[in-house]
Formats: sequence, C-alpha cells, structure tokens
Amino acid sequence: MHIPRAFSLAAVGLLTTCTVASATAPDQVPAPTTSVAAALPTSPTSFPTEAPTPAPTPVNTYVVGPTDTVSSIANYFGLTVQQIVGLNPGLEVNPDQLISGDVLAVGPGGTSQLQTARTPPVPAPAVAAYVPSGGVLWTFDDCEYGSPGIVARYIQTLRAHGVGQAIFFMTGQCYYSRPDLVALVKQSGYSIGNHSYSHADLTKLSLADLNYQIQNGPPGAKYFRPPYGARNSLVNSRIAAYGYTLMMWSSSGGDSGTEGLKRSCSRILQDLVSTIKSNTVVLLHMFNPNSPGAVDAYLSGKTSC
Repeated sequence: MHIPRAFSLAAVGLLTTCTVASATAPDQVPAPTTSVAAALPTSPTSFPTEAPTPAPTPVNTYVVGPTDTVSSIANYFGLTVQQIVGLNPGLEVNPDQLISGDVLAVGPGGTSQLQTARTPPVPAPAVAAYVPSGGVLWTFDDCEYGSPGIVARYIQTLRAHGVGQAIFFMTGQCYYSRPDLVALVKQSGYSIGNHSYSHADLTKLSLADLNYQIQNGPPGAKYFRPPYGARNSLVNSRIAAYGYTLMMWSSSGGDSGTEGLKRSCSRILQDLVSTIKSNTVVLLHMFNPNSPGAVDAYLSGKTSC
C-alpha cells in the first residue's frame, strides 16, 4: 500500500520527538563531562627510563668435573698449569689430585675452594740408595753427537777397570735414532735411563707436554733424570706417577755446553778428583770427546791425562 509523503514526514517527526524526550528523562541524568584541560597534569611529570644493562661479569671461577685435569682447564681458559696452581692455594701440593666439585679460581678475584686438603705425592727415593756402598756410580747423559765412538770408549774404559754398573741416560730421540748405541750399551751389561724425549726444560711445560716428555723417553728404563736437573713438585710427582726413580748427581766433570766442550781431558779430570766422594753419582756426557780419557785417568789414579 502506498503511504502519502505527508504522513511519512509526520511519522519521522514523532519518532524524533520521542527519542529526545527519552534521553532527557529525569531518572537518566547523564554523568558530568570532564574537560580535556582538567585531565592534563598540573605539573611536569618525569617518565621512568629503562635501567642500563649491567656489563657481564667475567668468568673467574670454575667447578671441576669428573674428567677435568689441571691441564685441560688451563687450556680452556688460555692459562698455563703454573697460573692455575698459583691462583689456587693448596693445589701446588699435588696438582694432579683434582676432585670433582672443587671450585677453582681461573682469574683475578676468583673463588678457590678445594674439597679436601691435598696430600703430597710420594717423594722420589734418595739417589744415594742406588750407589754401591762407599763407591761411585758413573752416569752419562744425552746422546753421541759429532764425534763417533765416544760411547764405545766409555764402555771399554769401564770394563777395563772392572766397573760393573753404569747408566746411560738417553733422550727418546737418541734411543730411537741410534739403535747402534742402544745395542752397545745393553750388550755390555750397562743400563739405559730416561732423559726425557727431547731434552726439554720440564718445569716450563704444560702438564700434557710434561707427560709426553716423560712417557716417550727410552722404554723400559727404571731411572729418570730431568734435563738440566730442572724439576719442581709437579715434575717430581709425574716422574713418580709413571713409576720412575728420580736420579740426580753429586759430582760432575763440567763437560757439557759450549764451555764444557772446550775443556781439556786434564781439566775434566780435576773436577772429578775434587768432587767425587764416597757414595757419589758422577755426571758426564756422551758427546764430549775428552771425557772418556778423564774417566780412564781417574780410575787409573792419574793426576793428568
């Protein structure tokens, strides 16, 4: 059905009037409106800023695990074994005695907490116990370089004077490169000692390198002599750990090094006469051509050679 236009407009007007009346009814009074100005702060406000991120704390402590060694820890942190030992008082007594759970300092200000007190390694026996009572033990170090036949001369001299005991302290490099010398010493009934693999100063090595030097000397040796006589508690403990007996010396002919090679037979003899006493371990070298003559002169009771 068609609705006249006038009626339609009247209806719209009526609806509008009802809507306005409903919005302003007494029981629905609108809440007061807050102005924009009233909502703004009356004084400047400081907004909080984010705190700066603290610098990372340097790693200066380490908890020892079941498979850790001083050497592996030192390598990981770019330190030496000696530095690790120095940062952890008490560890120097026996660096090999690491215990899982130990807290080690690995940098300045680090905390060190060893689980138990360390016990000293078994000390090497005194060398005098291996010298014939009241006698002299002749020992010869390194290898035969340059002049051939020096070892053969030593052996000939010792056997001629009835000396039944002597030790040739060879390096591993000598042992494996000079099988002729090894055979000569063994066939003569004398012993071969361990003088490390390559004649390194053992006190300046990492634990891994120290172990390598000891392990790769002449096999089957009973006695060990550190090159240059250089040793400390760590070197002593590793020598004992591998089952060697440490043997130093108490008399020397001074026949090594640049100056030693310049010494005459008589000069070497003078040092032997002045230093050999009862129960003496004598140190000479396999590379000085004047030393065998000095040994022969000494055993013959001569004052010169």
